[in-house]
Amino acid sequence: MAPDALPPGVVEAVHLADYLAFLRDGPAEWATLPGAAAEIVPNVHPNRHMTARPRGIVARAGHHQADTSCPISPGTYDAATAAVACAAHATRAVLGGARGAYALCRPPGHHAYADMAGGFCYLNNVAIAAEMARQTYERVAILDVDVHHGNGTQGIF
Repeated sequence: MAPDALPPGVVEAVHLADYLAFLRDGPAEWATLPGAAAEIVPNVHPNRHMTARPRGIVARAGHHQADTSCPISPGTYDAATAAVACAAHATRAVLGGARGAYALCRPPGHHAYADMAGGFCYLNNVAIAAEMARQTYERVAILDVDVHHGNGTQGIF
């Protein structure tokens, strides 16, 4: 079943505006660099405890990408929001009374922080679904059955 459109504000409830703008608009800015690769892959990582966010696209790449396992291309934002739409659809089904739902989200999400991609994850589908469920329930449990833990989900909550 195809997912419905994303409810307004669900992504923004978990991810910071400057990070979302980087995911959406960064590839076009990156493409203007002389000799730019087709994908944004960071080669510097500014200190995350700086008092101001970096401005240049190269520094922002390192600031918003935890590793080189999360290249960003012109289609990344659309793919990531489509994955969130799947998670949101399954969440709405369960909140609407379904006994269960399964959302196959690609790209995955559990390594994405509020302002940083990592480990092939760009938007944290799990955190977004949990935040949707928290609008109805005070407490929500997250069970991550991957071979390693969802550090982005942990960082968000």
